Amino acid sequence: MSLLPYISEKQQQFLDEAKRAKEMNDPNEINKTTSKMWGFYREQGYNPLLNFAGLFQIPVFIGMFRMCLKCSKLPVPGWENGGTLWFTNLGATDPYFLLPVISGVTSVATIWVCPF
Repeated sequence: MSLLPYISEKQQQFLDEAKRAKEMNDPNEINKTTSKMWGFYREQGYNPLLNFAGLFQIPVFIGMFRMCLKCSKLPVPGWENGGTLWFTNLGATDPYFLLPVISGVTSVATIWVCPF
């Protein structure tokens, strides 16, 4: 049975072998199955570590929200009436805390839906 729908049969076979090796607590077998799996990834031109590249956007979003927080305390022209929907005054705090939540959800969705 596959863990995820997009795991191939060969990957699942490697995962099963690794699970059996861990259950037997045999470090040599664990190393063999791990090197076989990485060899398969190399054959396919895939690097699983690239999946973490999407996490680099998190500091950008944190910086963006911190900048918006600092700017909201300054008298910036146009921020009093430049918003939309429930946040018409960009200098006021978001009473529903929806903008950071929406941004976080879209960041996570981007990471899950758009793998490299």
